[in-house]
Amino acid sequence: MIGKALSLRILMFALVSILPITAGKLKFVPIYKILAIKANKKLPPHIAYTDSHFESQNNEWSDLEKRAKQSIGVGLNDVGIQGPYVLTQKRELEGFTIRKSVETVAPNTLGVYKTSAQAAQENEGPQWLKNIVREPAALGRAPSAPEERPQNMMAAKRVTGPIELTQGLAVTNEHHIEIRRSDEGVFREMGHVDLMKGSYSIDIDDATGAIVARLLNKAGIVLGEGSIRLSKLQVGEGRLIYGPRLEISPSPTWTGKVSYHYPNPKKAAELPQVTTFGGQNPVVVNQKGEISLENVSKNSTTVVRAEAKDFMPASKIMVAGEKSFGISMFPNSMMEALKTIVADQKNIVHSRLKDSSIVWGTATLDGKPLSGVTVISETDPEAKAIYFNEFLIPDSKLTSTSSSGLYAFVDLGDGFHALLAQRGDAYLGHQNVEVEAGSVAIGDIQSTLHTEPVRVRAFDAFSGEPISLVANLQSLSEPLQINEGSASIVLPQVSRMSMIYTEAPATYVSANYFYNDQDSFIHLPMISSDWLAELKTIAKVNETPQAGTIIGFFGEERFEAYLAGQDKDSPATIIYFDAAGRVVDGRQGVAGGGFVIFNVPYGTQETVIVGVSEKVFSKVVPVDTDTVSVLTFTSY
Repeated sequence: MIGKALSLRILMFALVSILPITAGKLKFVPIYKILAIKANKKLPPHIAYTDSHFESQNNEWSDLEKRAKQSIGVGLNDVGIQGPYVLTQKRELEGFTIRKSVETVAPNTLGVYKTSAQAAQENEGPQWLKNIVREPAALGRAPSAPEERPQNMMAAKRVTGPIELTQGLAVTNEHHIEIRRSDEGVFREMGHVDLMKGSYSIDIDDATGAIVARLLNKAGIVLGEGSIRLSKLQVGEGRLIYGPRLEISPSPTWTGKVSYHYPNPKKAAELPQVTTFGGQNPVVVNQKGEISLENVSKNSTTVVRAEAKDFMPASKIMVAGEKSFGISMFPNSMMEALKTIVADQKNIVHSRLKDSSIVWGTATLDGKPLSGVTVISETDPEAKAIYFNEFLIPDSKLTSTSSSGLYAFVDLGDGFHALLAQRGDAYLGHQNVEVEAGSVAIGDIQSTLHTEPVRVRAFDAFSGEPISLVANLQSLSEPLQINEGSASIVLPQVSRMSMIYTEAPATYVSANYFYNDQDSFIHLPMISSDWLAELKTIAKVNETPQAGTIIGFFGEERFEAYLAGQDKDSPATIIYFDAAGRVVDGRQGVAGGGFVIFNVPYGTQETVIVGVSEKVFSKVVPVDTDTVSVLTFTSY
């Protein structure tokens, strides 16, 4: 009887899963044949690929012209070893209020407009930032003769190409176009735009960073922007480089879509309710399920939650800056059938899984489902993943993904989980999810063969002194040794929230840092233990148990910082500091400075800052007891 009941449940799940699918032939290409992957059994989730066809790109022009292809080491960590990433728990969050204002700017003596972000970087920024800002003598125009060029610009190259305003943007006497090279978040050389010819040109000293074009009004508000990563340009023998078309589009809105997995064709589905920023910011959903967030800065992260009748609530950690993001919602009946099958397979009481969580994801390589992938939760190594066969039916006999690439976890503990994917004995990818009881956490794990060079810098947060340390990145196969404050790495081009844990020298605080794998640079401002202790004394902070500390840096403009969802009774205390690390009176931070939030409650939090230009920046931060998390906020 038990066998018949189990067979019936599997048949029901199969019907729910495969009816909407058109029958056809399945084809699997054995990707593993082109990968050359080594093993490493020391670290938490990391990623890197190695193969003879992977071409490394150096940041120097000369190396780009000469350097040959080289292999990139790849490894894996032990399945049973838990990484240095913090555990968290669910926390209910409430709303907060954002104050808004606008700061105007005027042209300088050269007729070049400077926004508050530029002024802060070049005049008020911390010492380490001012030390690396280099501004051409003839800012805003290219020297017309060799004798006019400063000595340090004799080897510069000129990048030129077409420029275009798109999606209804236009230039009037109230607007201007600014084109600059941005390197590691710092504005450097300025270029020239010829509106009559529809072209741009810029003289650059180095091949690092990106060329950024922005359409601004007189108030310094960015109306549209576009960029070209310099590592993508083809470098020739001559000084002139013809770049690709540079398109300026309206200031990015964070677009996405909420879709239903197997909706009921006989019943019109209700529009889902979607929230962000700790559940306190409702998002409008149109009839097509499309959503958008205005004025949210690139690389901001937040947990997007969606709810709808007859569907299990779903959540996903989203990274702003993707062309579009998606979140799927699954029918209650489908998820209950999955829980029943799992209970029968594991021989446990069905009621135990009634309000349990589900993590649902697909392992892909360059957008295509990948077979042979095993997935574990580093924050709960005892949990076992469930894999689906090619007909999308859970199969207890499978120990890795089939050609569908699908996997799931049932009944993971609430809170933040770091997921690790391996293919055979090799590390493949990672994903971070926020798990909540009674809901589905979307944990798609993406991998790619496309990589880009990235510069990592570690330095004293206020003096700028280079610091040598060991950094453990989720996206690398081995610990990164940073010597004299600088290191070069290669990262896969996947947009996702990733974490770093630093092993700092004795006088500094070991902390968690955050980055996106698509970043062109990673900065690790190190915090002095004495400075943090002194700040606690000055602010008269009484430490509470089971709490952590969040430190943030923001160099663009004046701002306010919030811990999303915290009410007036929250133990969290916020202190602002300037570029030199001195405490700032008042409830607003200054350009080039930052903030410290003491007594941050244990669990997954969202730190939000709002600049005077009304742009919003946010970071998802898993907080553990006595941990320190360091955030860097930037638009570039």
